[in-house]
Amino acid sequence: MADYKVNDAVVNIAQSVRDAGQAVTESTVAAYERNVGFAQSTLENGVEVLKSHAESARSLLREQAERAQDKQPLDAQAVLNTAIAAQSAICTMLRPLLRMV
Repeated sequence: MADYKVNDAVVNIAQSVRDAGQAVTESTVAAYERNVGFAQSTLENGVEVLKSHAESARSLLREQAERAQDKQPLDAQAVLNTAIAAQSAICTMLRPLLRMV
């Protein structure tokens, strides 16, 4: 009879350890999935910001080309500022991803 109680206790402990391990595994998988979703959305947002800045730069260059035809000087500083803003935005978007690595 005592053997059955010991065996039942061992089985209960083993079941508890298995349940705890399964809960940890499920929690880890859920955290991983959230991190992947965050990384994906961060990259997608970064790409959208980059596209926006690229379009702004194109527009600015078109405007500068039109001014050049009218003999107005090229505003190189505005072009550089747009490029720097785009690079800064990309770095800002990617910074959280680099911390995860």
